[in-house]
Amino acid sequence: MPRGDFTDIYDPGVEMPSLREKLTREAIILREPGSGFLYSNVGYHLLELLIEEVSGQSYAEYIRSEVLLPLGMNSAVYAPESGMDQYPPTGYNLAGEPVPVYVYPEKASGGLFATAGDIARFVVAGMTDNMVLNPKYVELMHTPESREIGIYSLVFDAYGLGCYLETLPNGLRSVSHGGQGKGIMTHYQSIPDTGSAIVVLTNSQRSWPFIASLLSDWARWQSIPSVGMGRIIWGQYGLSAVIGMLISASVLIVIRLVLNVKKVRQTGHTWLKAGIAVILLGTVIWCKSQSYLMISSVFPLLSQWLGGATVVLSAALLLSVLLPVLTGKGDRFL
Repeated sequence: MPRGDFTDIYDPGVEMPSLREKLTREAIILREPGSGFLYSNVGYHLLELLIEEVSGQSYAEYIRSEVLLPLGMNSAVYAPESGMDQYPPTGYNLAGEPVPVYVYPEKASGGLFATAGDIARFVVAGMTDNMVLNPKYVELMHTPESREIGIYSLVFDAYGLGCYLETLPNGLRSVSHGGQGKGIMTHYQSIPDTGSAIVVLTNSQRSWPFIASLLSDWARWQSIPSVGMGRIIWGQYGLSAVIGMLISASVLIVIRLVLNVKKVRQTGHTWLKAGIAVILLGTVIWCKSQSYLMISSVFPLLSQWLGGATVVLSAALLLSVLLPVLTGKGDRFL
């Protein structure tokens, strides 16, 4: 099943498509079931429909009565009301623009409104005996279903039934999952064998580097050298280095052109440079046209710098191609 469109949002109380209508458009088999891993919200929306058909209740009613209230998650709801004691805050998207509170037609993949304390109660329930979550099924959730998880393998080792898994440097197993919507970013991470966990909820879509820093500090507090999400910090260093190299290359090209403006000639590399510039510009334009890119989500500010540095390098390359023509030293190639 595909990821699903998490940007399809609605104001609370307005008319919106039904769950069936959304699934009719989005529930498309992309690969043979069982043939590989693909992160999918749509799969959970199908489970949502199944729960509603079997229970005869709405998903929100069923989960609240069977899971949320028994776990003590008393303020967790699927439909925010203006009179709530803790009404959800305004979120901020990748561009830093405000995103007022919204709802989805589907509830199972991202429709829950809950406090950090509520989510902490759920995480604790996954590490202790309780009357709600059967330990046998919790263990299944925490058992790897797939170790080939694509780009997520950069920070995690495997995916269980609904959560990411990793073996920490001290040999202990860690369970985690994050959430991302328009204007929000969340994450929890637990170590079942020690009973330690952390929950982070933010109202900004730029929060992954911040969350990674918090998790790294938490790991050190737990006497753990690092957690997988901490690699985002190293990714920031690497991306910063790439941006620095692109800008440096651009500056060197321009300086060379200025110092040798009278000697500039078109060479056999002219069309190669022009081709590279066009490809780079085309890549930037394509990226800007996408509604969602993983690199923009993980590195929201640095990705903008990367795009700008790429455009600058493209301009420098095109200038080095056009200058011989403008100075009249490229006629023999035209």
